[in-house]
Amino acid sequence: MSSNDISPSTSDDSSTYRLARRWKVTCITLGVLCCLLIVLIPLGVIMFIVAGKARMTITDEALVVRWIGTRVLRWEDFEAFKQQAFSVAGGVPGLGLAGAVAVGAAKGVASSFVSGPVAYKLKGKRMWGNLAVHWHERSGELAAAIEARTGLSIRAT
Repeated sequence: MSSNDISPSTSDDSSTYRLARRWKVTCITLGVLCCLLIVLIPLGVIMFIVAGKARMTITDEALVVRWIGTRVLRWEDFEAFKQQAFSVAGGVPGLGLAGAVAVGAAKGVASSFVSGPVAYKLKGKRMWGNLAVHWHERSGELAAAIEARTGLSIRAT
């Protein structure tokens, strides 16, 4: 069975974790601010899409990540996890304001366990991917469910 055979639709056996309300408001606010500047309208549209579509769904076969697109990550394909530190701007000039708004919106929302993105490595792949677990509702529960399904622990870096 290939990863394309797994339906990303929600069933009764799955758990869906939507974007936390404060992160959703942050995305919408940043989308409006971006649309005020004509040049940044495409980024504003992307922020609106993220605010409306972002969710992670846990099924028996896989983790379905909906962000701008949809990724299906099968449980048996995971090799390792690591908890990354939360970074406001990531060293990119001009992102300080956006990061400050995001941190202010998320203050008190994120679980003490999940304070930044969770990096994952798939078997047979050299690159690490990221899951924005800390942006979703019940992020601690989501991280625990991922650990339980894969049998791997999320280690801090």
